[in-house]
Amino acid sequence: MKKLIFVMLIALLTGITYPDLVDAHETGHSNKVQEKDEHHKFYHDEFRSLLKKSYSKHDIFRALQFSKLTNHSPEKILSYYKQAGSWDKTAEHFKVDKRELEKQKQKWKAHKQLMKKNKGKILDYLAAYSKTDKQELTGYLESGIKFHSLVKATVLSKLSNTELSRVIQYKRDGKNSKEIEAQLNLDDHDVRKEMMKVKGEIHSLIKE
Repeated sequence: MKKLIFVMLIALLTGITYPDLVDAHETGHSNKVQEKDEHHKFYHDEFRSLLKKSYSKHDIFRALQFSKLTNHSPEKILSYYKQAGSWDKTAEHFKVDKRELEKQKQKWKAHKQLMKKNKGKILDYLAAYSKTDKQELTGYLESGIKFHSLVKATVLSKLSNTELSRVIQYKRDGKNSKEIEAQLNLDDHDVRKEMMKVKGEIHSLIKE
C-alpha cells in the first residue's frame, strides 16, 4: 500500500495520471532506482509524443491506464478509440478488467484526499526546500498555477539557482518543462533525479 501511495504521489506531482506509473516503486538499490527513473522518463516521452499527434491529455491518460491493464500500446488503444468513439467499447474490445479499473480509481480518489488533507504540510516542505515564503507559494496556487507545476518549479529554481518567481513566469509565458529546463541550462536526468528525491521526501512526510 505504501508503494502504491508513493506511485500515486509521483503521478499527482508531475501532472501524469497514476496508470502510467503504476508499476514503479521505491527501493534503496541503485539499479532499481535507475530502472524506475528510466521507466518514468519513458512514459513522459510517450506522453509528449502522443500530445504532438493531437490527442487530448484526457484521452492519453485513459489510454495509458488501459495500456497498463492490457499490455497493448497506448497509441493502438487511442487509434481504436478514435474509430469507436467510446471508451466503454474500447475497454470491451481490449478486455480491460473493469473491477481492477474501478479499484484503481478508488485508490486514486483516496490519494487525492490525502494530498488535500496534507496540503499545508507539503507547502511547509516546499517553502523550506526552496527558501521561499509559504504565503508566496500559496499565492502562486491561488493565481492558477497547478500544484504539480509549483513542485516542478521549485526543483528547477533550486537546481539552477534561479529565483522561483522567474521560473513561474516562464510557465505563465507558456513554456513547457523541457523549454524551461533548456532556458536554465539544466540536464533532464538531473531534474528527474531531484524530482524523485523531492517526491520521496514528501511521501515520507504525509504517509499514514
